[in-house]
Amino acid sequence: MALSNCPECKGTVSEAARTCPHCGHPLMTFHQAYPTVPPLLSLVLPGSGQILKGQTLMGLLFLFMTVFLYLLFFPAGLLIHFLAIVDAAWVDPNRKRFGRD
Repeated sequence: MALSNCPECKGTVSEAARTCPHCGHPLMTFHQAYPTVPPLLSLVLPGSGQILKGQTLMGLLFLFMTVFLYLLFFPAGLLIHFLAIVDAAWVDPNRKRFGRD
């Protein structure tokens, strides 16, 4: 299991830890700790999973496009809704674990 340093106290912690065992500093954001939540939110309300992940503009874009296309042409709205769910579930493997994005 890989080890890294806590950004707060610089103590050694496991990469699987959600919080630092030394100082209690959170090492994962909510959507990193529970990766199934953003797609489930986007299933209920398109774009809400992106907003939870910090992609506010993308989330609002998915929300407005989905609602508009549901009203205009239902199959296109369904497709955009599905894409919002897939995008919310997508995990970037190059994303840094510690630090701000």
